[in-house]
Amino acid sequence: LRAKLKLTPLGTHLASLPVDAGMGKLLVLGCLFGIPRDVCLLAAALSTKSPFKPSAGNKRSDGDKRRLELAGKFVDGSLESDHLLLVTLFEHWERLGGKGSSRARAWCRQNELDLQTFDTVADMRAHLVGVLVEQGFIAPRGR
Repeated sequence: LRAKLKLTPLGTHLASLPVDAGMGKLLVLGCLFGIPRDVCLLAAALSTKSPFKPSAGNKRSDGDKRRLELAGKFVDGSLESDHLLLVTLFEHWERLGGKGSSRARAWCRQNELDLQTFDTVADMRAHLVGVLVEQGFIAPRGR
């Protein structure tokens, strides 16, 4: 019975991460595929509320229309995933200066996006990258 309770090698790695098993698998696979910072961004974005502010009226259809408009602006309209849209929007927010930037704040206001959500995602991504470095999954930046 005791042998059946041992963690698998993957389970041992997942147990060292401060996220649920599904998100942990995403992070581990991201490291294996060489895109750890990208998956940390995706994991952070999926762990917070949507950056799309609710609008008055028919909220769902208005929100869907706004997502499609933003996808058309930032990814030539060929985006097939809400997850990739989140990553693309966050990367654009960062290019505008990110946390504390007046340009990023104005862009969020103009596109009816929640600035606080972007700030939270930035903090959470930094934390997840730090955990991956601490656990030895990736090397610190600059090495």
